[in-house]
Amino acid sequence: MFSSKDNLTTNFLLNETRRSVMDQFYKEYCICDLSNYPNQQLALRWRTKLEVISGKGELICSNKNCSSKDSLTSWEINFKYSENGQSLNSFVKLNTFFFYDLMS
Repeated sequence: MFSSKDNLTTNFLLNETRRSVMDQFYKEYCICDLSNYPNQQLALRWRTKLEVISGKGELICSNKNCSSKDSLTSWEINFKYSENGQSLNSFVKLNTFFFYDLMS
């Protein structure tokens, strides 16, 4: 028979695994704001739950003002952010419709 301690350990491991998988969904792709790109400014943020479900940033253009699904160009860029007061870096993916034209 399993003890209640084993059940707590199993529940903890399941919750940690669930959280890790959800972090991958939310943090693999970013949403970007390219409105200030002419001033060499690019804003990035993590996707919301609704954006993950809809495919925004992965199947739909990552630019917050674009909903194109065609001719997307995939980019992997370094995203520096802070979380819980700690400075972190992560490589994230952007799928954009017109980012290629801005980069050239």
